[in-house]
Amino acid sequence: MRTYSPTDIEEKTIEVYPFQAEWKILLGEPDIRFSTLINGPAKSGKSTYCAKLAQYFSQWDRVLYVSAEERINSKTL
Repeated sequence: MRTYSPTDIEEKTIEVYPFQAEWKILLGEPDIRFSTLINGPAKSGKSTYCAKLAQYFSQWDRVLYVSAEERINSKTL
């Protein structure tokens, strides 16, 4: 296993999404292999947030949005 120095890490070229404005404040410039899990209480805006984030990402590439509900009998499934 190789150990990387701070200089090694700084010199690495990492392909990122060039986020702007509020998305950059919230998430920075995520690696193009970025994935996330959104969790929170019911009716807190998770689906709306995810749809907006997916739409924002779609300007650079295709987006896969998977809505995985907690229960099979969920009213929103």
